[in-house]
Amino acid sequence: MLKSVDLALCHEKSPELLSRLYSILENLQSIEKEDFLLILAISKQLVASLPPKEVDRQTEETSHPVQDKPRPEVSMLSVELLPYSEDFKRDVNLDTVFNNLAANEDIQNLYEFIDGLWYRCYQGGFSVPNNLIARIAAVKDNKGWDRVDFEYVDRLSRYTCTMELFDRLKNCDKLVSKNRDRKTVLLSECLHVFQFVRTFFMQDSSFNFQIRDSKYKDKQFVLTTTAMRGNDPETFNMEYGFLDSDQGHCSDLPKLHFAIDINDNDYNSMLAPLSWCGKPRCDKMKKYWNWGIIKFYNTDDSHVD
Repeated sequence: MLKSVDLALCHEKSPELLSRLYSILENLQSIEKEDFLLILAISKQLVASLPPKEVDRQTEETSHPVQDKPRPEVSMLSVELLPYSEDFKRDVNLDTVFNNLAANEDIQNLYEFIDGLWYRCYQGGFSVPNNLIARIAAVKDNKGWDRVDFEYVDRLSRYTCTMELFDRLKNCDKLVSKNRDRKTVLLSECLHVFQFVRTFFMQDSSFNFQIRDSKYKDKQFVLTTTAMRGNDPETFNMEYGFLDSDQGHCSDLPKLHFAIDINDNDYNSMLAPLSWCGKPRCDKMKKYWNWGIIKFYNTDDSHVD
């Protein structure tokens, strides 16, 4: 029933009604006829509060086909947020993780593939098979993927649990580009956890940036985040594209990869890839959040870039 209602517009037009509906739904222990009738009545009021949809009279009144207006070219790409996998748990061996990643058709590049291995290594309690690097190279060649950047793999190797595998990875020329040019772009200054949660999860935000590449030296880019609506993780989204849509189509965009640089109070830093974080989740009070392996407790105890 609620799928047919634009809840964001309802919030704008009738916030009190929507708040009342949420309150009833959250406190339901069981569904009785009276509960259903009350929810139905509030839903009808919400729908009635919305403005009527405009009708294309030209299409409605003529028997001749009307030529569609050209659709504007899309200039944004979604940031890939693959669902956090049960494979990354400590009791799953690295061989199993590798085989499942190799068979996963949703993985689009070598960055996402090694991110999956990193997430399992982060849990500890594993051994690295002697032929694993050669097997990763075989998957890369079979999929036709490009190599990954040295700086990125080097940062992933600095955590104790990931060091054994990723030190081997960064020394493999078939997998890692030895171009040491710095390509990392910082999208925001250091944020306290509560600032990060508010900026990325609880409000729509945008971050303008440029990249270090002569091909795009005159281009401006933007990363946008769409805040979670209510407590529904699926409403969260991240996209990037040209700041000015006239600068090009999404097919002209470079392939960018995103990660969070997490710092503690001792200024220890850990790079956490976003590709397997999935959508952020929280409790009803939006105090405790988790995004893949990243836990956010709404305090001032740590910093997140």
